[in-house]
Parts: sequence; C-alpha cells; structure tokens
Amino acid sequence: DETRIRTMVDKINKKNLPWIAEYNPLASLKEGPPAAPMNHSLLTAEILPIIHGMENNSKLHQAELFKASNHLIIPSHFDARNKWPQCWSVHQIQNQGGCGSCWATAAAASMSDRFCIASNYTQQSMLSLQDVLTCCEFCGGCGGSYEEYPYIYFIIHGVVTGGFFGSNEGCKPYTIESSCGSPCPPFFHHERFTPKCERKCQPLNGNDYESEIRKARSVYTLKRFYETPPKQQVFDLVKRDLLLHGPLSYTINVDESFMHYRSGIYVDPKVSTDSRLRYGHVMKLIGWGEENGVEYWIVANSYGRHWGEDGFGRISIDLNFKNSSFTGGMW
Repeated sequence: DETRIRTMVDKINKKNLPWIAEYNPLASLKEGPPAAPMNHSLLTAEILPIIHGMENNSKLHQAELFKASNHLIIPSHFDARNKWPQCWSVHQIQNQGGCGSCWATAAAASMSDRFCIASNYTQQSMLSLQDVLTCCEFCGGCGGSYEEYPYIYFIIHGVVTGGFFGSNEGCKPYTIESSCGSPCPPFFHHERFTPKCERKCQPLNGNDYESEIRKARSVYTLKRFYETPPKQQVFDLVKRDLLLHGPLSYTINVDESFMHYRSGIYVDPKVSTDSRLRYGHVMKLIGWGEENGVEYWIVANSYGRHWGEDGFGRISIDLNFKNSSFTGGMW
C-alpha cells in the first residue's frame, strides 16, 4: 500500500497544483469494518422538534445575521486567530486519534471558541469532546455522525469542560490516544471503539459533573449537504457569521489524498484512480483568504500537528460545494 500511496503523492506534486502532498506513513489505509449505522430510534420526542425546527431557525438566524452585519465590509482575508487572539482555544489543534470523532471534535472546538468570544475572553475552558462523543446516544460515536447532532446535544443536555488526551484538564478530557497515526486509519472509524459514557468528572478536576455543564441556546445551518443555493450567497453568509460569532463546523467530502496534504491550498487532485477512499470529514472553519486567484477556507483539522500547516489547512472555497455544509450554534 505504501508504494501505491507514494505513487499518488508523486503524481499530485507533478501536476503543478496550488498544494504540496507529502507521504504520511501514519495515515496508511487499512481496511476495517464498515461504519455502524446510527440508531435513529434514539431520536426521541425531545430531539425531533429541534431537528424539524432547524430549517426555520436557520432562516431566522440568516435574516438576523444580515441585519446585524449590514454595516460590515467583508475583508478579502480573515483569520479568527488574529481577531480573537486572547481566546486560547482558537489556536489549538485536537487529534481525534483512533476514532471517527471529527464531527464531535469540530463542534466542541467551535463552541469552545464561541464560548470564549461571547464571554469577552472570561471563559477560556475547552468544552469536552469526550462528553459529546461518549454520551450523545443519538449521535453515532466513533462511527461518525451528522454535524448538527452534537449541537442538538449541547442544547438538550449541555456539555462539560475537558481538554486533550493526557492533559488532565477540565471535567472530562479526551481518552482516545493517537499512537495509531496522524490521522489514524479508517479501521478505527467504528462505533465499537467508542468509550463508555460516564457522567462524572475526573478526580483531579474536583468539581461535580452537573456544575460543569454549559447549555447552548440554538443550532442553525448556513448550508446543508446536497443543497445547491447560489455559491456566493452561501459564502457571504458564512463569512458574515464568522466575523460576528466565530468559528463553526464545516463538512466536506474529500479523498485519500487529503490525509497526505502538507501545505498550500487543497484542491481536487483528480487522481481518483489512485485513491481507494472517499469520506465526509468535519473540521473547524476559522477564516478565509485568496492567493494567486484561488479563494480558500482556513480550517483547524483534528489530525494533530503533524498534518498540514501545523495542524491547520487551506481548502479551495469551491471544493465539492454540493457535498459541503456549514453549521453553528449560539450560547
């Protein structure tokens, strides 16, 4: 498999694309069991009204967003790390490790940023990826989930604090290690790798679990998967939302080459015959920019610091527009 991937990387780098690929031995593809189906029977009467009301709530949010940002001039470049440098969480990169938890990572990271921003920097705690991953019964655990589901969990149940793997920070720090890779192979993207839900804080925290809970006020989408509204309308909405409220979750379909991204602006390498994997991936969206005529999003990924540009990346704003979505939440 190494020979195949190295060949793919060489082909990409010979195509004069705006990004550089580099063989990532920690991301070698291993076959594993298919992702476990999400248990939709757990979508209770408490949850379904929120899901059904998301369309109206999203339209209302978009209308309010335009009203609140009508005076804004959208800059050509924007980076949340520069606008809110005092928010510690904005600068952090998580490693999801041996688990398909990108959906939970992006949501917890985005809402940590927004919690800090909304509090005018007084709340610096990271929200617990572990809590939403393990205790959201209707989400899907390490097998993956819809990107809006963790936000619904934040509304109904709330989420406690919790830092990175091995950090002992917060109530429930992440417990899944990353020795399997950066990123780990898809073999681990299965619900059977999901840790057990424990509604209690780790001993070093010293706080009661209930006292650590933070509840979100609302969830909304700016574009859902497979929707095809006018591109510029969506891009304008997303940029306004980022400027006013902070980072949000961004889902995109990518192929195996994405695991071997090193730097530059990621575009479709069009070497699909060499790629054996295509998957939906959720990341934290923190900004945008333009270079040599190519517009891009800036993302904070969950593959650790060895991937991309110190854990961050730039993705063509036009990449797989139909198969993309943008979701946020409000405190």
